[in-house]
Amino acid sequence: MMMSMKFFVVALTWSWVVDGFVLPSYRDNKILCPHPFPVRKSSLTATSMSNGNDSGKDPSPKLPPGRRTPPYFSFLFDDTVRLLNPKSMASYQTKRAKEYDSDIFKTSIFGTPTVFVTSEEGLILLGKEEARTRSRAGTEACFPPHHQRLFGPKAVLVQSGDVHNRLRRLIQPSLSSTIMETVYQPIVDQGLDDFLSGLKGVQTNEDGYLNLVPELRKFFISIALEILLGRASAVPEGLSQDLTVWSRGLLSAPLTFIPWSTAAKAIRARKRIIDAMQPLLNQERNAEPHSDSLLGRLVSTVDEETGEKLSDDDILDNVLTIIFAGSDTTASAAASMCMVLSLYPELEAHLRQNPNDIDRFVGSILQQYPPAPFGMRLVKEALSVKGYDIPKNWMVVYGFAGAQAAKTEGLEQEQVWKSFVKQSEEMGPVSSSVSFGAGPRMCPGRYLASLELKTLCQKLVGDSGGVPWTLQEGQNFQQTYNPGFFPKDGLKIKLKRLVS
Repeated sequence: MMMSMKFFVVALTWSWVVDGFVLPSYRDNKILCPHPFPVRKSSLTATSMSNGNDSGKDPSPKLPPGRRTPPYFSFLFDDTVRLLNPKSMASYQTKRAKEYDSDIFKTSIFGTPTVFVTSEEGLILLGKEEARTRSRAGTEACFPPHHQRLFGPKAVLVQSGDVHNRLRRLIQPSLSSTIMETVYQPIVDQGLDDFLSGLKGVQTNEDGYLNLVPELRKFFISIALEILLGRASAVPEGLSQDLTVWSRGLLSAPLTFIPWSTAAKAIRARKRIIDAMQPLLNQERNAEPHSDSLLGRLVSTVDEETGEKLSDDDILDNVLTIIFAGSDTTASAAASMCMVLSLYPELEAHLRQNPNDIDRFVGSILQQYPPAPFGMRLVKEALSVKGYDIPKNWMVVYGFAGAQAAKTEGLEQEQVWKSFVKQSEEMGPVSSSVSFGAGPRMCPGRYLASLELKTLCQKLVGDSGGVPWTLQEGQNFQQTYNPGFFPKDGLKIKLKRLVS
């Protein structure tokens, strides 16, 4: 009873603070993401919740199973908190899907009627449906307010409509697959060589084991900064640590009004990051010619349609998104890859003998261990997925973690990877697009992440001696979001030798 009361008080305070204090400041700053949690003033009346589509064409859309009108202080907050809790955000999705016997179900998140899609097939169809409505602004970005503040008002991830399309046109060419493979491949290749050889100098515990996850996180931040700033530029002191603090805020309660909270620390870290990056951006703007770094490319890029260039705010806000995609989320997938290759030697041997299967393996890793647990959209034009309607003014959630769990339910991981080995190469690569966000809002840094993961895998399985470490026995390989998807014990390894 006491725990229930504490849960109720925390949930109520959370909603009150976010809705009462944080959101008005965002509307004043004109962040182009509408109030995603319309509790007080809402167009979702009893009629619209029942009928959904106000176009008049279909007064009775087919809604997925679930609870349409949950008790305000119990089920609503139960679902909201479970979704945002790193310990339950994956299990919550599968639990509700089982309860309703459907991979698409409805509930309420932050007081807004919401549809979850939690199957691989459903996610692909939802991405196509969202892309279909792109020119008509069928969906809008939907993030908790403190996430908007952490990414920044000009970040392509939080923008919608024409502003989003403009930023995407200007930013994506500098992050294309061609640029990654021709310009930044040498940086990634050399960086991974240095990282693997440098593991011998990492401090170990008394048994000689080191924790690989923190090292992966530090490495991928450093390589993202080298690509962003160029090899010749010195990284400002403390920048890597501030990026780590900032990223932790992306999976925290929105308690920005508490100075010692993770969210408040992340907000302060963001300011320090921007302050450190501004002089480097000024230096790049004044350079003639601009450098071949990612920052130099962003400064020099021009919109072919309008002749516009990116402003300082455009660049600085989106640099955070790019670094996050190329570091923490990549470290998450890299940790999963290292774990799987270490646990299943026959898979490693298969990839060494069949290097063409590496792309398919990387795609499978991203599907089996999705770095992002979910993604939210606000529906502005009614959508339809697998015969179910998602009405206008509802939210829709891409349930990446739920889709992964549903696909492998009842299977041991060993079975999953044995099946992978047996599959023919003729099946082609596994699509990893869903793991990068799906639809028109796919992560702009996806090609950098894919390049890093593929190169790491090539180096690990290409060595004739196999993976150059052994795993500590008895460690917990169960994974949780923090903010990427990492083993609880951090993947403790003991080096056998260096990669040649």
